[in-house]
Amino acid sequence: MKVKKPQLFLLSVLVLFFLAGSFLAIRVLFSSKNAAPFLPSDHRIVEFGSYPQTRITEEALLAELNQLRLEWKSYGYYIGNGEYGSAKQDDYMQYADVSFQGETYRAIRFSAYRPYCCHKKPMITSPSDYYGLTLHTVYWYRYEPIRWIVLDENRQLLLSEKILDTQPINSVVYVKDADKDSALPDCYKDPEFTIYSSDYYSSDMRHWLNGTFFDTAFSPVEAAQIKDTESDNSAWNKRYARFDSTNSCDKVFLLSYSEVTDPRYGFSGRPEKTDDLRTAYPTDYTLSQGIWTVGGIYKKGASWWWLRSGGIISNYPCAVSFYGAVVLSIVSPYGSDCVDTGVRPAIVLKTDSQ
Repeated sequence: MKVKKPQLFLLSVLVLFFLAGSFLAIRVLFSSKNAAPFLPSDHRIVEFGSYPQTRITEEALLAELNQLRLEWKSYGYYIGNGEYGSAKQDDYMQYADVSFQGETYRAIRFSAYRPYCCHKKPMITSPSDYYGLTLHTVYWYRYEPIRWIVLDENRQLLLSEKILDTQPINSVVYVKDADKDSALPDCYKDPEFTIYSSDYYSSDMRHWLNGTFFDTAFSPVEAAQIKDTESDNSAWNKRYARFDSTNSCDKVFLLSYSEVTDPRYGFSGRPEKTDDLRTAYPTDYTLSQGIWTVGGIYKKGASWWWLRSGGIISNYPCAVSFYGAVVLSIVSPYGSDCVDTGVRPAIVLKTDSQ
């Protein structure tokens, strides 16, 4: 039977819709909130160290945990009045770690929602805008093994599979009075205006990674297996060398622009490209710390995460977007003192010969 042209056109449209729908269904299946990044078959996963991750919801266990005596500690998180330079440490978020029946748990509570930038006032007022978490309520999270993607078998370079926490590059950002009316003023870490706010070497982030995170995530035995790694902290491009930072040597570090665009590690060499290995999802615990996740369908629940390389503006270091593209500038929804961008730590393990 001969098919008429209008019928053929309609059939072609239906086929295209079917193929598009099939593709979208596959993306939805593999882009749910708790999905792992799409890993190439030659990337191995190892478990090493532990960190608070999954929220406890079992009523019986919660009842027992809530009977425990807790020693609350302040996170010392920052909060401001909306002006740069106004951020101050406060006790509005607290935590307590306990061991119970052979496992370790972290309790958290907060009297205010964490502002998305340290110099801001809390802008969230509803639990529905903070993953359903309410003020003045105790929430529990289980310490679980950290899963790491082995990016380089020879070097033993590991990147956390999930976003484990959310912290600013620098908690306090200063702007010169003369520049405050500028659309893009230079921002600094110090009130003397000598260190850019995106500077990694002197950053609160680097101090947190090798202090609070390191001490929390690794036992003394595990810590001894982590190698001191020298990091090139140059800006993403030589044209922006004024945003270079001093090189560092650390146990824990953020990846750089050049590393997340290196095909040898399995990443796309094109920074603007959607990249499944660069795409990352936060843990339940990270949600409680105020990270921002994407809605919609494609890669739903994914979050931004920091890189250590300077970008093209003083207050905007490089980062990876919801969809795995590398972002360099103010087109991003973040700044150096923002806490809605997550942390994917990287480490290098010692080999048998070291």
